[in-house]
Amino acid sequence: MAIFRFSQILGVVLTFVAVNEGFRLSRQGGYDLVLGVNTAAPVPPENDQRRYVQNIKTSMQAFSNNLWRATKRRFHINSVELIVPETWTAIPGAELAGMGSIDTADFRVSDTVLYPYAKNTYLCGLPGDYVELPFTFFQNTNANEFGPIWKTLMVLFARYRYGVWEEHGFIGDELFPYFSLNEDSTTWEATGCNNEPLVGKFINVTDPDQKDCEMAASPNSEMNACRFIPDSVVNKATTSLMHFHFMNSVVDFCDENTHNKMADNKQNAFCNQKSIMQVIRESPDYATASNPPTQVGPVTFKTVKQSANPLLYILLDRGQIQGSYQLANMIPPALAQFLVNNFANVVGAVGSFPNPDNPAVQLKQEVGWSQIGPNVDQFLQAVGELRIDGPLRRDFTQAIMETAGFIKSRGHAQGAVILLVKYGADLDNINATIPENDVVLALNDQKIILHSIELQITGSPPASNLARLTEETTGGFAMLTNIGDANFVLNNVLNFLARTLNSADYISDQATRRTVVKQAISSSSPGIQLVLPPDSLHAEVFYSSFERLNATNFISQIDGAPPTTSVSFRRTVDWGAGEGNSRYSYRLRFSDAQIAGRSSVIVSLNCTGLQNCDGAMVGRVALDKAVPDLGVKIEITTSANTVDLSRLAPLMIYAKATIDGAPIEGMYADALITNGATSYELVLNDDGSIPDILSEDGIFSGYFVPTADGDYRITVRFMKRTTTRKVATFIKESSLGRLLPIDQGPGAGCEITNNCTLKDVYNGFMQVEEYSTPIKFSNRNQYTAIPGKAILLYNFITRTLSWRSPRVPSTTSPVTSYEIRQAFSRLELLNNFDGCEIAATAVPVAPGEWQSTQHNITLYSTYYAIKSTYNGVKSEISNIRRFPGIPAPEPTDSTVPPTGSTPTGPTTPPTSAGTAPTTTTGNPGSTTTTTIDPTAPTVSTTPNPNTTPAPSPQTSPTAPTKTTTTTPFTGTPPTTDSTAITITASTTTTTPNNTPSSSTTPAVGTTTKKPWVETGAGIGTIVGIVAAVILIAGVCLYIRRRKSGSRRISGG
Repeated sequence: MAIFRFSQILGVVLTFVAVNEGFRLSRQGGYDLVLGVNTAAPVPPENDQRRYVQNIKTSMQAFSNNLWRATKRRFHINSVELIVPETWTAIPGAELAGMGSIDTADFRVSDTVLYPYAKNTYLCGLPGDYVELPFTFFQNTNANEFGPIWKTLMVLFARYRYGVWEEHGFIGDELFPYFSLNEDSTTWEATGCNNEPLVGKFINVTDPDQKDCEMAASPNSEMNACRFIPDSVVNKATTSLMHFHFMNSVVDFCDENTHNKMADNKQNAFCNQKSIMQVIRESPDYATASNPPTQVGPVTFKTVKQSANPLLYILLDRGQIQGSYQLANMIPPALAQFLVNNFANVVGAVGSFPNPDNPAVQLKQEVGWSQIGPNVDQFLQAVGELRIDGPLRRDFTQAIMETAGFIKSRGHAQGAVILLVKYGADLDNINATIPENDVVLALNDQKIILHSIELQITGSPPASNLARLTEETTGGFAMLTNIGDANFVLNNVLNFLARTLNSADYISDQATRRTVVKQAISSSSPGIQLVLPPDSLHAEVFYSSFERLNATNFISQIDGAPPTTSVSFRRTVDWGAGEGNSRYSYRLRFSDAQIAGRSSVIVSLNCTGLQNCDGAMVGRVALDKAVPDLGVKIEITTSANTVDLSRLAPLMIYAKATIDGAPIEGMYADALITNGATSYELVLNDDGSIPDILSEDGIFSGYFVPTADGDYRITVRFMKRTTTRKVATFIKESSLGRLLPIDQGPGAGCEITNNCTLKDVYNGFMQVEEYSTPIKFSNRNQYTAIPGKAILLYNFITRTLSWRSPRVPSTTSPVTSYEIRQAFSRLELLNNFDGCEIAATAVPVAPGEWQSTQHNITLYSTYYAIKSTYNGVKSEISNIRRFPGIPAPEPTDSTVPPTGSTPTGPTTPPTSAGTAPTTTTGNPGSTTTTTIDPTAPTVSTTPNPNTTPAPSPQTSPTAPTKTTTTTPFTGTPPTTDSTAITITASTTTTTPNNTPSSSTTPAVGTTTKKPWVETGAGIGTIVGIVAAVILIAGVCLYIRRRKSGSRRISGG
């Protein structure tokens, strides 16, 4: 391969160092992290600025040391790029941020965050998005209100990078209770995982001076103020950091030897009873860190500030030069001269296409984001290389889209500038490229200005792929055709580029555009509706097709007025190709005068007589900059960017719309997934049915499996429904990734200020966001759908099990059948599910809808679990729910709080809308009627094997109902590993077992209670006790005779 390389340009000796982009982890297990301090944070005095930065460095070093030890010498922190606000004048000489930005940092510090929080939307074992920390978090170096700083960071980082879950429970959470029944007795204890029994006290967090810690009617009621506070001095347990991390002795994660598979916690439910260390060892990071060293050095820190100007990305064509070599040789020196003279204080990156190392993508990163001045050698090395015999075929459109995605992942509010150098127009393979409209929209949506330099093809009339695209983004364009004026043309473009980079206002002065709808078009669904924001200036509709259409093929209606074709119409041939077998781009524009005071525009396509009108139609509005923007931020994450379906793992899509970090009330979400003319519309759900994890938290999700291999682009639409389906009115204490506060006080559910109050937008609001990277699917013919696992809820009052009907990837059909099995021990269900007794039958309902079965009251604790089956393939086992015998026990030992009443469980499962399952009960084994949640309103869409049609904002169908019949319990109680429940009379009053005598001081691990004989009810209670003793003796005698010869474990 012939390469011209400028070994020395302008007296600068070139050395090339590769820079990796994005989150970085070396084969030695070293993480390169970014920690950003939000610019909204208060400006402390200069001494405090320096102290704060030093506190971060000290804390991150301690975190690295302990991460290395806790992960068995696998991981450590190699470097931290610390981004401080521009206003922190006590940090002089800081370079501009290179690795990341405040908005994309791994750790994000802000004064709007109240509690530490790790955002990871995946079920188990996959890396998440980021960690949020309050500004006060680093005001000390050893400990804060959340415990030792390094331990708090360890918990959050484990959630963020390894996808593990909390092992403690949550007050008010029916699925993951704070208190659970002990497996070996009938006592209540705090849910968790420890390698030694814990000693501590039970206190009332609302009234710490109250000596009696009385549980509410339900031990997990949100009104319950009772908490277990472990004694950090006495306890010797070293695990687990995902339980009571703040204990002095706790320094490790639970492994297979110490993990508590019996706990009703998120780790067991979502990670299939795996220990924390097992999940870490199975994580992608563990596989990457394949060559850990025997010892690690100190963390390298670099303090930087965020650039206030746009970013610069130089995109270089490394394909075959199709024009004059002499002209081509004039470009690298001009770029080098300009970089040195103009861009020392600009943050830039360099990439090239095609990518010889990975044919699956076009873009190859050559220089990562960094300030050009201090790193100019790397930039000069990259722009100084010119290949004259690269491949002829290369997809510049895909390279531009990948560059736009790369810029988007940076999250730079000031936008960016791309300089594209292209050595010849591509006309032979133009129909295989991405539609020009799609590229225009991607650049506009990310506030990217494209400047381009294009070389004329030798022996051909002037032809340009880039002139119109450059104009659409308000950039500069140069076509090099002759040597005489080449330098003049190059300097014009580069000077224009300098002006846009050095003025932060240039990009912000562009009209604010919002893509509000992108929808598949076909003969059966030929149109879209644009709901116009109140501050709309004009509206545009984009469409691409190989059909040559006229204005009369497009029919427009504004607010239901008679159809009209009197709108601005433009037809262009994609990428400057000639007429013929080419793709066309169409644009309709509705002026300010046409839409002033109007609420919506409907555009449809007359497909009569057309061979093919399949495609995607996009609607966009331009907004008045004088009107404050709503600030809706849409975040999209996926389980992978490359999906090998032979592994039977479908793609999982997660999306969230927020304003200032808070969820928006009454939103609906769907995704349009396209591959050429093939499109799918997928409804995303926020109902707690896998792959969704927590219902009503504002995170919408869905499975996707295409019908064929290929590269698929994902666009997510959020819209406000007129018939609102609300998310939770506040984020509960059990929100995803919530750190258990060291004081375990109330109110730990608000992730950020104002997050307890949801945000709102106007009815009909729509906004579209495109995922930055196409998803590559392979081996579709080897895929078999595995139904999602069910998550069971248990209702103590009505004795029902409830679950949402699981979803099946690649279809909208429900599962084929259920196996609901019962046993007298949790381990029996885990180890021998298929051998356990069938407990009930149920007919599957539509995916995501509630179902429930009712069960008989028994004398023994019974365990239930469920598997679903689809076409003979079984799901994973659900979480396991325990039905305690009657009555429920009272806590008695030193690790369990006393109670004044018989504890009962939650009464209804959570719902996303409508009502929770309501049951009509008769005798045991009677029919249970379940009310199903309302489903989404529908409109006609392209048929799709993954989901139901998307809704319109206007209508909502009536909810269906299903009837479920249960089978009475017929099993025989075991003789050794069951839990027997002692029956007591409801009128009996007993003395709590941990009541101390009046003459002694309570020992550690007990709560102080006033002796009952001194209470006002003391004398009257004596009479009740006498009667109770007689009744209990009779019951015990009956049980003893009935079960003579068998061994039973009693508790109480």
